[in-house]
This record gives sequence, C-alpha cells and structure tokens, in this order.
Amino acid sequence: MTSVEGKSVIVTGAAGGIGRATCELMASQGWRVLAVDRDAEKLAWTEASDGIRSALADISSEADNQRIVAECESAFGGVDAVILNAALSHNGSIDDFPMEDFDRLVAVN
Repeated sequence: MTSVEGKSVIVTGAAGGIGRATCELMASQGWRVLAVDRDAEKLAWTEASDGIRSALADISSEADNQRIVAECESAFGGVDAVILNAALSHNGSIDDFPMEDFDRLVAVN
C-alpha cells in the first residue's frame, strides 16, 4: 500500500457530518487536510485538530476556488487530492423553486 504521509487534500463541505468525518479520517491516516466550508463557526472544530487547517470559501465562486487551491499549495506545498463533499438540496416542488436558487444549487453541486 502506498503511503499518504505528507500528502495534502482539500475537503469541501467540511463543517460537519460526512465532510468532518472525512477530514478527521484522512488526518488520522497522515494526510494534511484543508477543511473548507462557508460557515466559520461550524469549522471551529478544526482548531483542536492536528493536521487539519480550515478555510472559508463559497465553492460556487471561481475566485474562492482559486484562493483555496493557492492556500493549500502555500500551506502544504501542493494539492494531491480534492474531495468535493459540499452539496445543496431542494425539498419541494420545482414550481416553487426560484431560478436563482436553482442556479446556486447547480453551482455548488
């Protein structure tokens, strides 16, 4: 098995749930993790985690995506993997779904 020690990964949607668990698992295996989310309060858990840094970003923004890649490169010397965990959903009728909300859903997912 190939060692992942020192490799870096960006994980989006990292504030909680599967994203947080993914960050914690990867860090425990030796990955250097950049945990990305748009909610600073929910990313606070990263402050007590070795091998995990946090970054605030709206992944539907090209400028934010470029910034987080540059941040990972600066902090860890490169980007070896990306896990696109962030997602939005809509519950209800498509008839009641404003187009701007649909556009955001597509941009994130």
